[in-house]
Amino acid sequence: MTSIDTDTSRDPGVRPAMQARSRATRQRILKVLARALDDQTIDKLTVADIAKRAKSSVGAFYGRFADKAAALDALYADRMEALVESLTAANDEARRHRDVHRWIGELAQACLTHAIANRTLLVRIAGRTGDLAAAPASFKDHLAQTISALRIKPPHFAPVAADFMLRLVLGLSRDAALFQPELQEDDAARTAFAADVQKAALWYLTAPSA
Repeated sequence: MTSIDTDTSRDPGVRPAMQARSRATRQRILKVLARALDDQTIDKLTVADIAKRAKSSVGAFYGRFADKAAALDALYADRMEALVESLTAANDEARRHRDVHRWIGELAQACLTHAIANRTLLVRIAGRTGDLAAAPASFKDHLAQTISALRIKPPHFAPVAADFMLRLVLGLSRDAALFQPELQEDDAARTAFAADVQKAALWYLTAPSA
């Protein structure tokens, strides 16, 4: 599979980790942050604490991240990469089965599930990091190819449609996770919300192109 373009080194606060040992250190640091988010101790955690729990050093932390906020951005980028990989597989399935309705429904459900699962992290980074409704360019290209292959939009309009639909689905899912906490526990409410997002995306995709 072609690698997904989610290189966190593009964030000015995140430095690239190229070697295997360096990448392993980076992942240990991010796991410490993830656990601290889960048990709600993130505010008390200093960089020195993070380094100690990651069996690393303060210098190793700052060799990879500008600060704790930048490390949280990197954690979200990694989780977004995992979502994109699953959506890419769904795109491939959609091309084989040509079931547009099911495909958009799975896209909406996956994005909502991802946003709800990462609500605590989103609360920390919303309004401070980059565009949380944006997706990697390589995935938008892949989505545009799917839209063209399924003949939902003409090829010249597919890239625009892919970008807008992703922003719609990711943006609505993010806002729902942030501002509708009842979705955390209510399966029926999540299903209904995902269905509404699916309808909005299908309406947009099937509307006449400009």
